[in-house]
Amino acid sequence: MKSILAFAAIALSAILGVTSPSDAAVIFRWSMGITGSAFMGSNPVTNPSVTVFFGYIPDGDPNFAYGTYNVFRNFQLRNANVGQTFVANSTSATQFDALFARLTDGVDGGRMRIGYSSTRDNGQAGAGWPYPDSRESYFFSGAPNVDLAGFDVIELRMRVDQLNVRMATGVNTMIHTGQVTFEIEVQQNPLFRLNGPGTTPTPIPEPASAVVLMTSAGWGILRRRRGQVTS
Repeated sequence: MKSILAFAAIALSAILGVTSPSDAAVIFRWSMGITGSAFMGSNPVTNPSVTVFFGYIPDGDPNFAYGTYNVFRNFQLRNANVGQTFVANSTSATQFDALFARLTDGVDGGRMRIGYSSTRDNGQAGAGWPYPDSRESYFFSGAPNVDLAGFDVIELRMRVDQLNVRMATGVNTMIHTGQVTFEIEVQQNPLFRLNGPGTTPTPIPEPASAVVLMTSAGWGILRRRRGQVTS
């Protein structure tokens, strides 16, 4: 019986798009390509890497390269980091609280500054490629309150999906291709997931409704197997 109910739950989850418990609190998920090449000057680079940053510039602030508030820019990503996830939260990132205080205040008061740069062996950034700046209301397209207002943000994750960083033969030029995915987890279980700038949110069924439907489906399968239900 347990196996039948489990099968029904899995099948119905696939049909309804029900998320797993570990995925239920992710309110935002967006992937960014990190492709580019840059001449690194006269000093040879022997251990090439890429730095990714996730930042925000309030209206009226100077146009800082990484944003007034930012996280992740101290991580140097290399090929060995593919598949790894980096986490920023109140404990691990000094500007996390200030960043998300701005992104949960319900005011479209600035622009997102997100991007990546080639990085020298000593950690000094080379050429950078910021994603086109966008108002926070556009970056969180479909959010009911302009930004993430009404939600308690627990952490921001950055997963390295793909990365290939190398130096071109014969010249001190770094070439990199890859992709990272950002996820924002909140304390609550939202009924939607935001998918990035200019996109439509993905609805998430209420957990209680999904459980009722799965249980009903499981009992229906069980009764059919016992011959108590006819078509």
